Amino acid sequence: MKTLIIDDDINVLECYKNIIGSDHVSLVDFMDNPKTALEILQSGNKIYNRVISEMFFENVNINGFDILNAARRQNISERIILTSISNPVINRLTNATLFIRKPLTKRKIEMIVYDPIEEISRAFGKNEFSKTPAFSMAKSVFI
Repeated sequence: MKTLIIDDDINVLECYKNIIGSDHVSLVDFMDNPKTALEILQSGNKIYNRVISEMFFENVNINGFDILNAARRQNISERIILTSISNPVINRLTNATLFIRKPLTKRKIEMIVYDPIEEISRAFGKNEFSKTPAFSMAKSVFI
C-alpha cells in the first residue's frame, strides 16, 4: 500500500518519519508543499491507496478539502483528514473517509499509516460524535 502524507510543517513530517521508521518509510511519500501534492494528485501519475492531509495550510489558498477532492477524483478510497475542528456537519462535506482528531499520538499515527480503515473505524467508531444526528448521516469517523 502506498500512502501520501501532506503537512506544510516540516517538523510534523519529521515526526511521522521517525514514528514510521526506516523499514516502512519507502511506502510513504511525504510532502510539505500542498500545491505540489495537489498537482501530483490531479495528474494521476502516482498511484496512492491512502491520502492523509492536514485540513488547513498556511500561506497557500489550498486546503485539505482540495486535496481530498482531488484524491476522490483519482478513485483513492482511503482519504484521511487531520483536524482539530469537531463539527461533523461541516466536516462531512470534505470527501474524507476518516477524520483524525488532534492531538496526534504515536499510536494514532501508527494506525493511520499501517492499519486498514475498517480496523481504525472499529477501534474508534464510538465516540462523542457518533451520538449526534448530524454525525449519523456522515460517512466518516472521528478519532
